Amino acid sequence: MTAEQFKSSTIITNIEGIHSDHDIIAFLEHEQPIRDPLSGLQYKLFFVQDFSENESLLIFKSNHCFCDGIATLVLTSALTEGYHPR
Repeated sequence: MTAEQFKSSTIITNIEGIHSDHDIIAFLEHEQPIRDPLSGLQYKLFFVQDFSENESLLIFKSNHCFCDGIATLVLTSALTEGYHPR
């Protein structure tokens, strides 16, 4: 998948008001029980631009069928370390 394909198939929701670990937990407790339809994207990305003075936050939520535990680790590594497929 190219960067353009990813951008066109991904919905990134900007959220505000999350500035601490407690805020993250409260958001996740609210979002986790929401069952997204299987006919749409099997993941969601939430972006918090001003999590702290020098940090932003990306929250990734996926349906359990999207990937297993090992694939989740690989995906997380790819997103955070700049994965470049050959």
